[in-house]
Amino acid sequence: MSTAPVILLSGAGSGIGLNVLTQLLEKQPTPRIQVLTLCPTAELTTLEERYGKSYLNTVYGDACDTSVVEKAVHETIANYGTMSHLISCIGTMLPVASIRDVPLADLKRIFDINYFSVVDLVQRSLPHLSPVSPSPSLSSASEVTTQKPKPTIIIVTSGVDSTVLYRGWSGYCTSKAALSRFIHLLAHEEGPDINVYGVLPLVTKSPMVDMIFNGEYDHVMQPEERERFNTWAKEGRIEPPEYIANAIVKAAVGEITPESEEVERNECGALFIGSLYQK
Repeated sequence: MSTAPVILLSGAGSGIGLNVLTQLLEKQPTPRIQVLTLCPTAELTTLEERYGKSYLNTVYGDACDTSVVEKAVHETIANYGTMSHLISCIGTMLPVASIRDVPLADLKRIFDINYFSVVDLVQRSLPHLSPVSPSPSLSSASEVTTQKPKPTIIIVTSGVDSTVLYRGWSGYCTSKAALSRFIHLLAHEEGPDINVYGVLPLVTKSPMVDMIFNGEYDHVMQPEERERFNTWAKEGRIEPPEYIANAIVKAAVGEITPESEEVERNECGALFIGSLYQK
C-alpha cells in the first residue's frame, strides 16, 4: 500500500495554492491529492488530465458553502480511504476600503473567506485525520526519525495580523488576525496528536498585489504606504508564489519537521514557517 500522504488542499486555483499543488505532484512518486477550489482553470485542467483521478481529484465550488466543504472531505475519504494532511491556501485581500466607507456585508464576506471557511474545513477534517508513514523517497536519510508521524494541518495566514497598518486593509488584517489566533488555539487543543503549522508569507506576487501597483487603491492607501511596495519591488523583496509554496511542500512531505531551524514554535505549540528564501 502506498505511504504517500493523502492531502486535502484548498485554494489551489492560482497563486500559492496552485504552486503547492504543482510541487506536490512533481515531488511525490504516487501523489494522492484532493483539491477544493472555486472553479476550473487551464492550469488545473492540464494537471487533472496529466495525473488522473487516482492521483488528483478535484471538487469545484465556494469554500464558504458548507455543503461544498463536506463534499470535498467526503471525496477525500471515498477516493483514498484516509486523510493525513490538510493544507488551506484560501484567502483574499478584498475589499480594500476605509472603515468609514466599507459596507458591512463586504466585511462579513472577507471573514467568511479568510476565517470561517477555514474553520469549517478544519472541523470537518479533524475526525478523519490520521498519520501516514513517510515514504523513504520523500525524506533524506538524515531527516528520518524514529518518532511516530503525526497528521498535519498547514494553514496560510499573514503577517498583517498584528502590527502591520495600511489604510483600507481593515477587513484583511482583522480576518487574518482571527485566523492566526485560531491556529494558536487549534495547536493548543490538537497539538499533542497533530502538527499544526501556520504559514506567514512575505509579500508575494499575486493579482491583489498587482492591483496595488496598478494604482487601484491609491484613493484609499496613503502615498507612503504605496511607496513601501515600490521600494520592496526595487529591492527584489516581492517574492514569486513558488518560494512560500516550497516551504509548505517541505513541511507536508516531512523535509521540514517541528524540530527544523526554519520552524518557530510559539507558546501555544503552533508551528510557524515563512519563506525559505527570506534569510
